Amino acid sequence: REVGRLAAASCDLLVAVGGGPAAALADAARTAGLKRTWHLEDADAATATLRRSLENGDVVLIKGSRSIGLDRTVDALLGREAS
Repeated sequence: REVGRLAAASCDLLVAVGGGPAAALADAARTAGLKRTWHLEDADAATATLRRSLENGDVVLIKGSRSIGLDRTVDALLGREAS
């Protein structure tokens, strides 16, 4: 919950990916006032949401385990998608 509150104070948007802990993070950030907050089940949904939401010059921090597949999100956002 504390991380969600800190995110609301320092981020323009938050995408939390995964199960219960991610949902709790997104809920805490939303409760603390961060309106652009999403809780998504997988990395593909995160990629799609970030592509729609990011603007030129935005800085992105992606933190998560490789088992969720966020490395694919990083690759997609950087234009390094597998063919």
